[in-house]
Amino acid sequence: MIVTTLYPPTVGGAAIYNGDTVPRLARCNTIDRLTLLTEWVRGQPRETADGKLLLLRHLPTRASSRRRRWLSHAATYFLTQTWLAVRLPDLVR
Repeated sequence: MIVTTLYPPTVGGAAIYNGDTVPRLARCNTIDRLTLLTEWVRGQPRETADGKLLLLRHLPTRASSRRRRWLSHAATYFLTQTWLAVRLPDLVR
């Protein structure tokens, strides 16, 4: 399982890197299933399956992607951490 906020179609160096790396990992014969947990992106499906790759767009959208007030950033951070604490154990199982 890979957990990342940056995955295409979001932009940034890490999104490009993950967009290149994840499909290569999914093609490896030694990997039976690859789950990528990333942030929700407007207009994209919440879940996509492609062969061994399961793409889950369930993380809350980052506040840091745009300049926002400190309170908005803190609220999004809290929401993400709460989501991870509640949902991640079941996803890993």
